[in-house]
Amino acid sequence: MKKNNYTYAVILSLVLPLLATGCGSTRLTDPAATVIDAVDYDSHEIDDRSFIARTRTMELKMKDGALLAGIHDICADEQQLYVLDQMKTITSFNVHTGVQTARIDKVGHAAGEYVNPMAITCSKDTVYVLDLSDFKIICYNTKLQYLRSIRLPGAALDFAKVSDGFLLFNPNPSEPQVIHIDNNGKSLGSYLPASTSLDLILSDKAFSEGENENVYFIAPATNAIYLWQNGALNEAFKLNFDSQEVEAERSSEIIKKQKANVMNAFVSHNYVMTLFLAKFVTFSIYRRSTGKTESGLVNISIPYPFCPKILHGNTLIDIEEASPSKTQKSGNVAIFYELRK
Repeated sequence: MKKNNYTYAVILSLVLPLLATGCGSTRLTDPAATVIDAVDYDSHEIDDRSFIARTRTMELKMKDGALLAGIHDICADEQQLYVLDQMKTITSFNVHTGVQTARIDKVGHAAGEYVNPMAITCSKDTVYVLDLSDFKIICYNTKLQYLRSIRLPGAALDFAKVSDGFLLFNPNPSEPQVIHIDNNGKSLGSYLPASTSLDLILSDKAFSEGENENVYFIAPATNAIYLWQNGALNEAFKLNFDSQEVEAERSSEIIKKQKANVMNAFVSHNYVMTLFLAKFVTFSIYRRSTGKTESGLVNISIPYPFCPKILHGNTLIDIEEASPSKTQKSGNVAIFYELRK
């Protein structure tokens, strides 16, 4: 469920049934969330030095003249950077050198193959790929060699690894938005009953991984960010764009009427950072120690847009296309923004 120039929209014209636990098993705790006032962002610039300690760029060195065909999703561990591109190819790179270490293109219905890969994540020694069409998660080792598949109870648009299994983003508007399954695909619970029909989703990611393996859910069309904690989703943060709450039967109506909509979120020890779409894609940073928020375009010293895709540890990571040159043979560069502590 990914992006075109960081503006992502999915029209759910066909509702895919997801046979998970119903509303009777929904467990939801909703403590008072921290309200983040993201205002006065139209003409403001954020100095990257105020929250970024170091910026490192790394050429992604592809083998055999191959190129990444548009970035669909990425994940990282301490040694590897894994990229799912828009041509359904998965490529891994050494996170320190940028050298390609493995590459697979396995489209099909057989073991180890996928039809419509939507997202990728990794944990310790395993890489996980979510296949929307075949209702499964495919597991590979760090060399992208097939291990096993996990059959899902239904369709999912995004997922996240948690300690006892996975969280799935359920596209069925008549059922809860988040399904919790174990490592074998058995449903353990369901969360956040949808208050509107999700006919339009404007988001980079439904799930975001923070520091200490925390997992956050960005609820569509609500500008609310939930934390997965102790077997429940707790509303942790609420973005306020100086506009009134909008109520409507369809998410497309809410998105159209709201002044801004959260696309992605990154939560670290010190910051809550969001990319949101107003007139254009804008960044907001909430400093947890002071409770102050700054919103606007980030002024950075490198010739790339500031649109991070994931947070790994204390580092924001992005991949951008770069024009080949004498020093840059590849068409892609990875960018690492190490946050200030």
